[in-house]
Amino acid sequence: ARFIPTSQASTLWKARMVGGMCWESVVFDESELINVKARRAGIFYRVANVGDHVKEGATLAHILDPYDSSVIEEVKSPADGTIFFMHNRPLTLEHSILFRIQKLDC
Repeated sequence: ARFIPTSQASTLWKARMVGGMCWESVVFDESELINVKARRAGIFYRVANVGDHVKEGATLAHILDPYDSSVIEEVKSPADGTIFFMHNRPLTLEHSILFRIQKLDC
């Protein structure tokens, strides 16, 4: 590990902020998250990713039939918000949580 003097560290931090590569921490209650569950079991094919801002009704993923690859369910966003969590396995079971969305308060 390389030691960076305090004066240089704050300069690097300011440069990152100016360059648009900063992240803002937000504290929220877990009860504010909306669970999006699978209604059918099958192959999970995602369209959206964690951190994406989605509109109500936007397609988040498709669930495909494992035998013929036809779409058996289109997973839609129930509200405007930001994807906080996403299922990360190729197979999903019925009633599994696929996404958790932080609802936008406008």
